[in-house]
Amino acid sequence: MACRNHESGIVVRVAARPQTIIAFAIRPQSRANEAFTSGAHGHQHTRSERDRSPRAGRQRRVSPDTIVVADGGVAWLTQEPAARIRISDEVLERFPSFRLRVLYAFGIRNRPSDATSREWLREGASRGLAALGGMRPAEHPHVKLWRQAYSAFGAKPSAYPCSAEALIQRVVKRGADAVPGINCLVDAYNAVSLAHLVPIGGEDLDRLVGPAVLRLATSKDADVDAATAADAPTPGEVIWADDVGWTCRRWNWRQGPRTRLTESTRNAYFIIEGMAPALTETELDEAARELAERIGAAARPEDLQIVRLV
Repeated sequence: MACRNHESGIVVRVAARPQTIIAFAIRPQSRANEAFTSGAHGHQHTRSERDRSPRAGRQRRVSPDTIVVADGGVAWLTQEPAARIRISDEVLERFPSFRLRVLYAFGIRNRPSDATSREWLREGASRGLAALGGMRPAEHPHVKLWRQAYSAFGAKPSAYPCSAEALIQRVVKRGADAVPGINCLVDAYNAVSLAHLVPIGGEDLDRLVGPAVLRLATSKDADVDAATAADAPTPGEVIWADDVGWTCRRWNWRQGPRTRLTESTRNAYFIIEGMAPALTETELDEAARELAERIGAAARPEDLQIVRLV
């Protein structure tokens, strides 16, 4: 099944039934597969410095119809993107209403914040305020479910709000310009997060060591990953982590610096998270598609792919 966004011309192919995967026909196989599988043997970059630099006369970009939504159940059995991003059984069992989309962007050219990305932030702030309709952020149905999830693993929501609540709370207090520009990729996902009141994060795929797994922290997590902030995860806390250590604390509350997106990032992934039933599958897909459009405009990726994990 294909869905076209009439403003952008982007076509998103969606698996018509479970256990069906759509072929990624236009992606350059040799490069994308390296990005999916690197990291299992320690930190590696997936391309040489020559490959990272623009080549004279090499102007080919993937056409707009290459954004693909595939069923994660099949992709997990392959070396496609879902092999790098996983959800532990214990998280799925404790939070069955959790939903996740992952957007992969390969061959990107990130750049500093500019007038366009700052306008995205202002637009996203305005749409987020409209979605609140005058209610406090904590009263919004989707934010409520995130607050319940945080309470369930021992985090006080008023002290540790999910990333979407933290962003829109800034806007409520300080206005549409409250969220600062960081770089075009970060501005893009913050703008979509504000507009849809959905937690979204972005990470450098080449900085991952092994897979990124959404799991519960253990006592061992307090002693690893000295590259991140000093406050260590507490046992039972929901974290994103790779083979080195945590990459995001308290689910989506605070990202660690090791895998953050910078202007040197060339391959990235974006986590778009939802809680049913306050957010429908269609609404989560729309947030992922909008982010794909923003990333396509901001960073001229060679390939964009959306994977539905759960």
